[in-house]
Amino acid sequence: MNSLSRWQQFYLDDSKLGSIPPSSCAQQAAKIFSEKNSQIILDLGCGTGRDSLCLASGGATVIGLDAARSGLLLAQKRAALSHSKPSWVESDSRGLPFPDALFDGVYCFGLLHEFVGESAESDVRMTMDEINRVLKPSGVAIVATVVGDPEKGVPHVQNFSEAMFDDATAGFRCIEKKVYDDLGCTGRPDYKVWFGHLEKT
Repeated sequence: MNSLSRWQQFYLDDSKLGSIPPSSCAQQAAKIFSEKNSQIILDLGCGTGRDSLCLASGGATVIGLDAARSGLLLAQKRAALSHSKPSWVESDSRGLPFPDALFDGVYCFGLLHEFVGESAESDVRMTMDEINRVLKPSGVAIVATVVGDPEKGVPHVQNFSEAMFDDATAGFRCIEKKVYDDLGCTGRPDYKVWFGHLEKT
């Protein structure tokens, strides 16, 4: 089962996902975007929209994008109960349906480590190139991936070493990089991620 099929099925099976609070990364990203006066933000790999709502809480226009339609349906239901009103787009991160330099900020939590197998490296590069393309000059990107030994972990997730994270984000200026103990999008409380605050050069 590929990553998209896995998540498409997962979102169908678990309606409890709608109650998981936003990640610490999203709360930090919202502060950064607010300080930068980022008015248009893309939540790339938004899943059920838990972080999209956090990013939109300050008044920014937020577009949540995911390739799993079942996740977006849950996101729509979650947003209907909120004052924040992101919009939702179904698409692949490797070929975004947006013009160049549209967004002030891009937030990407928990997506890059979903690329596994022989094409993983090129999939990550294509996604990061698309982030760079759709960002305005000096735009902000917040990127988070699972921390760990690349040789260990589960088959459907690629752990990122620091060197791998640095390679993935090499096309950007790194403002800050650290490790967060966070809450995963499935509700796991032991989610450890690289957090990168990046700027388009």
